[in-house]
Amino acid sequence: MSKLVDVSIKSLVFAGQEMSALSDIELVVTHGEFLVISGPVASGKTALCHCLTGAVPHFFPAVMEGKVTVAGMNLAETVLPEMAGTVGYMMQDPQNQLFSSTIAEDVAFGPGNMALDRAEVRRRIDEALDFVGLRGFENRSPETLSGGEAQRAVLAGVLAMKPKVLVLDQPAAEMDPPGRRDIYKRLGRLSRSGNCSIILVTDHPEELSEYGTRFILMHDGCIVQDLARPAPVISGAAAGFYQGLLQVSGPGETAASLESCSYSYEGSLEGCRDVSLEIIKGELAALVGLNGSGKTTLAKHFNGLVSPQQGVVRVLGRELHKNSIWDIRREVGFLFQNPDYQIFANSVEEEAAFALKIRKIPRDEVMQRVNRVLRFTGLFEYRSRHPQRLSSGQRQLLALASVLAAEPKIIIADEPTSGLNRETAELIMQLLSQVAAEGGAVLLVTHDLGLAAQYAHRIVGMFKHQIYIDIPTVQLGSSLDEFSSIGLDFGTGSSFAAGRILRTESNPGDVLEGGAAIGAV
Repeated sequence: MSKLVDVSIKSLVFAGQEMSALSDIELVVTHGEFLVISGPVASGKTALCHCLTGAVPHFFPAVMEGKVTVAGMNLAETVLPEMAGTVGYMMQDPQNQLFSSTIAEDVAFGPGNMALDRAEVRRRIDEALDFVGLRGFENRSPETLSGGEAQRAVLAGVLAMKPKVLVLDQPAAEMDPPGRRDIYKRLGRLSRSGNCSIILVTDHPEELSEYGTRFILMHDGCIVQDLARPAPVISGAAAGFYQGLLQVSGPGETAASLESCSYSYEGSLEGCRDVSLEIIKGELAALVGLNGSGKTTLAKHFNGLVSPQQGVVRVLGRELHKNSIWDIRREVGFLFQNPDYQIFANSVEEEAAFALKIRKIPRDEVMQRVNRVLRFTGLFEYRSRHPQRLSSGQRQLLALASVLAAEPKIIIADEPTSGLNRETAELIMQLLSQVAAEGGAVLLVTHDLGLAAQYAHRIVGMFKHQIYIDIPTVQLGSSLDEFSSIGLDFGTGSSFAAGRILRTESNPGDVLEGGAAIGAV
């Protein structure tokens, strides 16, 4: 097969940094390949994507010793607009690539700037939205989409330009398991057509074993494995993944509650309907459901980001309303899907200290708390670094550190492990588990059923904007059919286990058969 992408990078150093983000990268991609790239946090996956698309050096300033060519073009010498029909790039954060007032306008932006006639642009919009499963969303505003729906919309916009090479950085990280499987299946079909080569970054390569033709593992900016077929990739932290499980013995004290709450967005778009839910002190509860089922809308009620149009919200015994909201928010830490929504300071240390400083906490105590949480999250050595120089996983840890520094009694974590590798996801879950173990209350919104089954004391399933099922995790084995009926398969939907990972009634710490192949591709 002929070369389509040819990469030879001796070193890559971003502006303001001393260490090389990439070293000794030699990579060739041929027509029709489906290349899957994985690796731990800060291993260089996203940096490589930037190089493959010309984002380096044209958008992100960096010094690169080497050369990248795509379809015969030297990307360092080719301006970005000239690459539109050749290289399509989908970045980790979908909100960075959605900017129009409707989905149709967003998808039309690329082909509309390629001097195509109106009929061809319309045809491409329909075709791309069909591909990603968003027909009927043409007039929806991007801000009304769930995280997974937003990723589908961005992918549609990239596909509409019909590039020869698709570079996709965590393209399905915010989708539910059925959604990920559907998108991967469609991308595999596209790759096999020979019309497009795909380079896809993921932290769960096992989900692509059926579709990828080649698998690359990166570490410390280098390619350490390049395999032409699926092979086992074992996480060093996997052995400890099942440790530290906690069970709540009997009902505890209520930390926060929703009572018959309903909320709809502008245009009568339903968020959640008549939901009642308690969060218990000492408990980590997982809220699961398909994209668009209402999980994030429900979660936002607990700190007043959404005010119910019907119903009552109570936090630590107080009703949440406009006169109490600011006091209550001091006790509720909210971790967003996208850490960049809550990171704005000029250094890691400043970011972790911000909430404490505005409360006028004495400087000595501020520094004591900040140093403790930065060590706790493994970010102490990066305390002087600008947050935007961290990897996405490190920024998620920083957002969590900032929340933990304020010592809230309740933490709402909305997809805190989305797009992270297994080791970092485990670390975040262990940190959240410790908060619950120390008497705090944690509500985890997640699409990762493996995490829900393994760490949560209780699992709450949403379906069509309502709570469909709410059970202790120890009863999960007898409730699999109920979850399956709303599209959630705890048997095959877990990205952290090859089989069902469940705790049993007789021994909550036991792991059932099927977990031996953890991390296998």
